[in-house]
Amino acid sequence: MKHGLRIIAADANKLGDTLTLLSRDLFHTLGYEDCRFNVHKAGRELDVEATHCYENRRLVAECKATSEPIGGSDINKFVGALDAEKRKHAPTPVQGYFVSLSGFRQTAVEQELELGDRVTLIAGQDVVQRLSESAVVVPAEVAIERAAGLAARAPSNPRVLKVELLGHVDGWAWLVQLGADHPTHMCLVHADGRVLSAAAAAPLQEHLPDLVLLAADAVPALDLDHYKRYLLSEYGAITLEGMPVDHEVGSRNFRLESLYVPLQLRSVERLDEDAPGRTTGLGVLLGAEPRIAVLGPPGAGKTTILKRLAVAYADPARKLAADDALPDEDLLPVFIRCRHLSGGDGHKPITEIIGDLMVRAERPDQRQEFIEAVGKQLREGTVLLLVDGLDEISDTSERVSFVAQLRTFVARYPSIRLVVTSREVGFRAVAGAVAAICAPHRVAELSRDGVTQLVQAWHREVLGARAEVEQEAAELATSILASDRVVRLASNPLLLTTLLLVKRWVGQLPRKRTVLYQKAVEVLLMTWNVEGHQPIDQDEALPQLAYAAFTMMEAGATQVSAKELISLFLEARAAMPEIFAYTKTSVHDFIQRVEERSSLLVLSGHEVIDGALQPIYEFKHLTFQEYLAALAIANAWVPEDIRDFSAAQMLQAHLGDESWREVVPLTGVLIGRRATALVELLVTRLTNLSAGAPEQHALDRTTWEVDAWAIEDNLVDCLHDEVSVPPALVRSALEAVIECKASGEELGSPLHRLFDTRFAAPLRDLLNDSVLTSRKPMENYCYAFMEVATADVMGRTGSAENVCAHIVAGVRSEDLLDQCAAAGVLMNVAYMIDADGDSLHKSGELERLGFTGADLVIPTRLAAERFASGLPEAASMIFTWALVWCTPMLEIDDEMSAKVMVRALDDWLGSTDPDAQHFSSWLVGRLVETTSWLTCADWEGVFPQLATKWQELIAGEAETGRTEDQLRVLLTVAARLGGPWSNLEMIDMAETAVRQGVKSVADYFELAEALGVDHPAEWLSGLRPSASTE
Repeated sequence: MKHGLRIIAADANKLGDTLTLLSRDLFHTLGYEDCRFNVHKAGRELDVEATHCYENRRLVAECKATSEPIGGSDINKFVGALDAEKRKHAPTPVQGYFVSLSGFRQTAVEQELELGDRVTLIAGQDVVQRLSESAVVVPAEVAIERAAGLAARAPSNPRVLKVELLGHVDGWAWLVQLGADHPTHMCLVHADGRVLSAAAAAPLQEHLPDLVLLAADAVPALDLDHYKRYLLSEYGAITLEGMPVDHEVGSRNFRLESLYVPLQLRSVERLDEDAPGRTTGLGVLLGAEPRIAVLGPPGAGKTTILKRLAVAYADPARKLAADDALPDEDLLPVFIRCRHLSGGDGHKPITEIIGDLMVRAERPDQRQEFIEAVGKQLREGTVLLLVDGLDEISDTSERVSFVAQLRTFVARYPSIRLVVTSREVGFRAVAGAVAAICAPHRVAELSRDGVTQLVQAWHREVLGARAEVEQEAAELATSILASDRVVRLASNPLLLTTLLLVKRWVGQLPRKRTVLYQKAVEVLLMTWNVEGHQPIDQDEALPQLAYAAFTMMEAGATQVSAKELISLFLEARAAMPEIFAYTKTSVHDFIQRVEERSSLLVLSGHEVIDGALQPIYEFKHLTFQEYLAALAIANAWVPEDIRDFSAAQMLQAHLGDESWREVVPLTGVLIGRRATALVELLVTRLTNLSAGAPEQHALDRTTWEVDAWAIEDNLVDCLHDEVSVPPALVRSALEAVIECKASGEELGSPLHRLFDTRFAAPLRDLLNDSVLTSRKPMENYCYAFMEVATADVMGRTGSAENVCAHIVAGVRSEDLLDQCAAAGVLMNVAYMIDADGDSLHKSGELERLGFTGADLVIPTRLAAERFASGLPEAASMIFTWALVWCTPMLEIDDEMSAKVMVRALDDWLGSTDPDAQHFSSWLVGRLVETTSWLTCADWEGVFPQLATKWQELIAGEAETGRTEDQLRVLLTVAARLGGPWSNLEMIDMAETAVRQGVKSVADYFELAEALGVDHPAEWLSGLRPSASTE
């Protein structure tokens, strides 16, 4: 039985907006995420647009909450906007959905059946069915059962007469109307199946019939003070166990706020972009975004952020103890640590996981009461759910399952506040699903002020608030900030803290991560607090710890039971008798000593395994586990069956595994000159992957891209850490990274990490040579060249005026490389300025410099003149790329406009390079939109070339979508020029192009108008059945 859908809003004008926002849950069930609402575009407005989680397609939707069914005219109007989106995003498929609360007129349904698959129609009853089947709301039968149970206690014993789903700003609820012959009673059932209390139902009642409310019985609320005390005890302090502190402070717990430095967060638009946009403080962000995902590398401070939130809202008095301006709200913090979700717990419903928190708080007897108490606050929207370490669910399928549960949980309780943390390497597999419920943000690196603040706070708390300590802290902060290499380490709070401790005991500031980790481990095991604990012999400790770390990495584990840990250490001793034949320390004693002295390994909890409660151990920081695993590979402290393998052979199976992202480059540094084989393997793997472009592996594109991303990142990280490899291999590695196509539009994007290494000079030499020799693939090399040029300029100029002056001077230079560098900067700046020339996106750096489109008018005119004068192939492509994005700022006379068009046509029609053809045709397509060039040249000379190009294109295969783009541009140019074909011939040619496999039929709409086709929409619609890809 189908049930109706009713939308409740403050007034009639808000009904449509409410339905639009709630449609997010519907489209999630269809596989779409990253929904954007009420998107304004030129000449149209879209209610919803979204992207599919797993497939390369998009969604555009219209939502109507009218009281009458929708007719064909409304659908036709939407189809017009849909066709425009299809043209814009071609060749990516765009699916249209029309959601109507009251359904559709029969004539409209028949119209869509007759015209074909234009748009998917979804009525209100279909929405209800879909939400119920996908567990966003409990089935109607559950709501009926709950209502009937209450009705049985009413004197009149009313029966169920009508059931409908209510959608409102706070989510979903079932409305069950009961009575004898007509409704006299009603019951409201939350999406989670709980009957609403009178207080919770009150906001909805004013929009509903005046019926007697059957409400849930009031139950005594669980006193949550014990749980809050548990939060304060568990997360309210920072300890320095495992750090090289003296006996006076080694056992102390430091109040969280005393070492807490408020961190800044940066919005993330795409995971493969690392734009330096504007940062926002935690408090301000939480006030604007109810749900956020916090991403960052190990030690960035993600968990510390959640600890701060848990403590601040568990004890309001501590909210004011740090200057982070947290919202003044009464919220219940619920803290879930993903590292505790093992043995399949990640598949459990979120409600059950929340109940398990009382087990950890040593009150298992209150588990169910706790679930009920939290459930009440969930329905009231006063819960702050904190999910720490999403990436620490090591099994990808379990991580995906957990996120799916979390997504459904948020659909049921849309008013909750949510903060999720994760490393980016473990986030990609679930990024789309998480982005649907959380705005992703990166933890910004510690600023220079932040570094200074943490150095001072650490000295003050650890060594005391004395004048000499303050002076020592100031001097150390100045020393750290004076070295760029050290600053890069110090911008990570964990590494800065380790650096401070290492500096205290070692007396030097290590620059490479391997040196830092080596010194940190050495201090932890041997040199600190020798009076209280005997040093542990590194010759025995490191091989065992490294063996265990490597084996755990191989198993994808971050935790092991005591039994498993003992087994690993026994295996290590048996595998390396030359080291352990005469050891006197038992495995049990070794584990105890390592934990007591260094806390490299720590007891993190207990779990029931094989019917018995067993201790669970883990490395204090995953960073140490990764470093020790790399140490195991470098020194062959590995199982006997692979001991004779080279480092490259041991890592071969993991080069595409993101969880080994840190291990690979650390190994590369630790093995010294032996890194040549590892880097050669990375280069070979990446080169082989690049040889098969994504379009040739469409069925496996996601796997290909993730694999290539991981290998590319590993290779760049090896170069960033300055592994010891010969210059020829460095060049090969740089070539492999540049030529890798995994990053799509962000070609060469990892290269920015090499700009301040010793490999920066070879990188610039390679890119300069590639421009001078027009090296293939030109798109990749030109992009990388422009990226380096832009980074150089942005790094040393202080204003938009200075950047523009640099561009002008470069374009006017007689040196070809200077000209191209200037054009590259121009391209990047223009790309990051919206077409209207006023608003900015993608780059906070440009906003800081105060750029507007008007600033680029003169540089664009000079670039156009330089381009028209003729340039070598790669240089011409760079200028073409720049002019494509500068078209809105192009202010030149008709004669120069014609010269630019002539040059662009010559490059397009005369080049044999596919990249050059693509960009030249792109520019021609942008220029053809104007007619100022038509009267300033004799165009009949290009007619034979147009005819030849037509034959070349129509005979080829449209593998990437670029061929079909060129077909459309060619016919549009010919239509503007009036030849070499008649309009009737070009109409036939357009039909031929469409029937040969053009995916974006809608892109031919403007061409059809230019050719004088009567009723272009009907003409295109008639072509659809013949198009092979439709």
